[in-house]
Amino acid sequence: MKRPVLIASLLLVLVMSAIAQTEPEVIDEANFNYSLLNKLILEKINAKRQKLRVGTLSPDSILYLAAKNQADYQVKEDKLTHFQKKKQTEDPVKRVKYYHGEHYAIAENAAMEFWGVRVQEKDKKIHIYHTYEEVAEAFVEGWIHSPIHYTNLSAKIYDLSGVATSINLKEKKIYAVQVFGKK
Repeated sequence: MKRPVLIASLLLVLVMSAIAQTEPEVIDEANFNYSLLNKLILEKINAKRQKLRVGTLSPDSILYLAAKNQADYQVKEDKLTHFQKKKQTEDPVKRVKYYHGEHYAIAENAAMEFWGVRVQEKDKKIHIYHTYEEVAEAFVEGWIHSPIHYTNLSAKIYDLSGVATSINLKEKKIYAVQVFGKK
């Protein structure tokens, strides 16, 4: 009689553990998980690229540094842009070269999303993003529905990527930048 109860208890613990692991992580602004958000964005881009049969993107440290530079700049300026005032880093190509990426073909996607606040989208629906999963999905969907950004994320030439995010805590804005490359 004790053995079936023990087995049932173990199964219940395993099921509860599996359920807990599959729940999306809620954004905690005091401990913002940049790595998780960056990873989720790249995973979602790669899933889309796999469906398109154009190959997946491997993470690249130089492209990450260029993306992080731009994401941080956008937060500092509170402006969505591909350009900067500083000559050394004024455009995506110069940012990659700044970090010693001399022989890359380059493209860049940038976007901004809010979290934890009500936002009315173009489709007139109200969205409130609470999890990293929701925010990552919003970034990727935005890029998919923008012809120029879609061209970058679906281009077969690129096989490397750097994804970086930066936040404006006061306004609950997240800026994301993805730099695409090919050596």
